[in-house]
Order: sequence, then C-alpha cells, then structure tokens
Amino acid sequence: MTLSANNATPVNVGAAHIKGAEIEFTLRPIAAFQIDGSVSYLKFNFTSINTAAATIPGVSLNTQDPYVPSHMANLGAQYTFTLPDGSSLSPRLDGEYQPSFFTDLTNTQLGQVAGRTLMDARLTWRSPKTDWQVTFAATNLTNRFYYINKVNATAPTFIAQGQPGAPREWLVTLRRNF
Repeated sequence: MTLSANNATPVNVGAAHIKGAEIEFTLRPIAAFQIDGSVSYLKFNFTSINTAAATIPGVSLNTQDPYVPSHMANLGAQYTFTLPDGSSLSPRLDGEYQPSFFTDLTNTQLGQVAGRTLMDARLTWRSPKTDWQVTFAATNLTNRFYYINKVNATAPTFIAQGQPGAPREWLVTLRRNF
C-alpha cells in the first residue's frame, strides 16, 4: 500500500503472494542443559503491479516488501549447575541473526537496514528454596553498532534518518518470590 501523489489516500500498489514458515524448538539432552531457538522464513513476491495506483517510480515485480526480512534465527543455550549448598547457578548465551531489509518501497540503499548478529549473556543464581534470584546480564555483548530502522525522505529534503539499536548494556536484577 502506498499514498498517491495528489493526496494522502492509501492505494494498493499491486497483488502479492506471501509464504512463510517458523520452527521453534527446545532440546534438553540432559536435565541441566537446555538448547532453544527458532528459525523463520518469509517470501514476498509481487505478482502484479497496479500501474494506475502505484505512482512511486522504481516499483516492480522484483521489489522487496518494506520491513520484511527474508529469514531470521535465534539460538540460546543454558546449563544449570547445582551448588553444594543446594543453590544453583545458570549461565546462558543467546544469539540472534537478522538479514538486511528495506524500509522503503523503492528499495533504495538509504532505506536499507544492514543485517546483524547480536549476542546476549546472562548468569543467574537461585537460592536453595528458589525464593531469591540474582541475575547479571549483558545485552549486545559485542557492542555492535546497528540500526533498527531507517527513514529515507524524498524530495524536497532527501534526508535519511536511522534509529540506532541499543549499545552494550549491563544489568543486575534481584528477585524475591513470596
């Protein structure tokens, strides 16, 4: 859907086929070790273009849908160690992958968000009765600079703006169950 050149009324650019699938899994090879993740696939194809309504130059049957990465994946693993006093310690590592995608219908380089792989880590201690929990964590462990999205403005400004993702962040949480 796009806005027409003469007014802000939304119009359909054309017809499309969209196919997708997602698989989520959790594995426990042993009771203390867990591996979990997901993989998704999304295929968008224009099947026809409404040339009377699509007034944006450059839109074709090969145009990629904005904000639609073709696939994504994440993987996490944690192991729970039981300590001699009955408490437990669980380290966890997570990775997330997302390929590049466009944020504008014309698929311009200024509207392209680069792909990224991010890593998070967490260490959780639980008391013997599991009533207390302390977690130390870091997100974006490699401190990678990336954009969440971009806006590519056309004439008259021709300004591209982007929203950067969060840098590495550290956190500590304390939890008490009653």
